[in-house]
Amino acid sequence: STPEGQGQALFAEITCNACHTIDGSALVGPTLQGIFGRSEKMADGSELVVDDAYLVESILEPNAKIVEGFTPTMILPRQPTEDEVALLLAYLKTL
Repeated sequence: STPEGQGQALFAEITCNACHTIDGSALVGPTLQGIFGRSEKMADGSELVVDDAYLVESILEPNAKIVEGFTPTMILPRQPTEDEVALLLAYLKTL
């Protein structure tokens, strides 16, 4: 299985898909469709371009930066390992 495929399986296993879609629609959290390289406006008014560092921070410290229009409610059923974070990144970049 590819890193992307393993990341996709993890996305479901860690239940990211309970709050994030990959089809462009918003749920509790913003959609992850086209996430990598996308410009996002944050709740504090700042703007950033989604890169590896932002995605890693958002996975490990989900409430560090909140996208405008959303509330800081992300919780993880368990903390992913460093290897799992890398697999999730590989998958997210395919969206």
